[in-house]
Amino acid sequence: MNATLNSDMKLFLLVFSLGLSFLLSAQNRELNNLAIAEDSVFGISSSLDELIHIIESTQTFISTNQEQVELLAIVDSSQYPVKVIDGNWPENVISSINILKNISGKVKYYAEYPTSESGDWFIGYRYYFNESNGNTIAFERMANFFNSECTEGVSKELSTYFFTSEGDLIAKAYSLTSSENSDLTDRLCFFPYDYQYEIIKNIKQIMK
Repeated sequence: MNATLNSDMKLFLLVFSLGLSFLLSAQNRELNNLAIAEDSVFGISSSLDELIHIIESTQTFISTNQEQVELLAIVDSSQYPVKVIDGNWPENVISSINILKNISGKVKYYAEYPTSESGDWFIGYRYYFNESNGNTIAFERMANFFNSECTEGVSKELSTYFFTSEGDLIAKAYSLTSSENSDLTDRLCFFPYDYQYEIIKNIKQIMK
């Protein structure tokens, strides 16, 4: 499943990043340990366009080069992830992991997808790293879920954070749409699966 920023979101971010030097809030919901409102832009950054390109190009590459994505699984019987070979997934998977490395063997992309036993939700945490120092330069939290009470079928929520190579937050983008891609951000929705999450700042904190 690919969840990339569309051209409208890209234009939104660029326009606001050029015009504002203070926090902008489209909603008051704070759903993460950084306590940042769901649509926010901080100052001016010439690297924002480059980060959007990294996200889009990475997802495009993954969609056409699945064989280069390393698959691992976290199971309830093991302390460490186990490799998935030839598509043979183990039983009792708690989370699935996708890893993409550069030609030097450094991790440039890491994604973790917790398992939903009920099938009522799909959540993914996707990291994009600076290949020199391993710092997180972009992070996506995606959630597709039923029972939002503001649309029939699935609601699709995407929060994207952008960082400098030194780890400073540049911007956060947010979208909430229906399965037909209708905008739901102005509707009174219910979020039964908004589990708190923390953004890891460097790949070394993940790959311990």
